[in-house]
Amino acid sequence: ILEIQPRHEVCTSIYAGPPNPEKVAIMLMGSLSGHFPMEWNPMYSASKAASLSLATTMSKRLRMHGIRVCSILPVLVETPLLQGIKDHPVIWKEIQRRLPVSIITIDDVVKGSMELLLSEDTNGVNAVVLKGGRLIRLWNSCFFYYPRYAIRQHLYKIGAVL
Repeated sequence: ILEIQPRHEVCTSIYAGPPNPEKVAIMLMGSLSGHFPMEWNPMYSASKAASLSLATTMSKRLRMHGIRVCSILPVLVETPLLQGIKDHPVIWKEIQRRLPVSIITIDDVVKGSMELLLSEDTNGVNAVVLKGGRLIRLWNSCFFYYPRYAIRQHLYKIGAVL
């Protein structure tokens, strides 16, 4: 059973039978803007930074109960929100300059999310979703430990750039 969030047509939960207490996972929807703040949308960036912090602390706290907590961080996703940003050329150029990655689809986000949820070694993982649903897994909240330029260089290195 899929629950679809009508406003943006994003899959928000998947239920495939009775819960198995030995395989519980919580996935938070983050964004790269939680690490690369967008000054033209401070509330969005702040909420995504809070989501990263919440996932990090929850993963440590809930580990003892066998509950995995991870966070999915899509790059630019083709949504009405992105279209609204594209309508402002100055802002759109600045986003492309700061984070020159390929635009992904909702299907890419769902594919990456499913891979992250179904993998049993994802507690504390923040995973960036790229084109085709590929994931960059970042253990131990490395967004908080590695400088931005190192993450950006890694995105270039693996071919995630435009």
